[in-house]
Amino acid sequence: LVALGGAKAEAELARMVEEKLAANTLYAWRVASGRGGSSAAAATRALMGHYGPRVRANRARLTRP
Repeated sequence: LVALGGAKAEAELARMVEEKLAANTLYAWRVASGRGGSSAAAATRALMGHYGPRVRANRARLTRP
């Protein structure tokens, strides 16, 4: 979609940036409040639990015909 250019591509790029900023801000608050995990393994689980659903939703949305 983005590679094709045009208005839809511009809208998708804007959405991508907004979603990334929102997700990163929420995760930063999670880490700052002590819910980011107390070990490397726990931090990885917390990170994947935070970003995983968003990535799967984006993949599903972007691969729809």
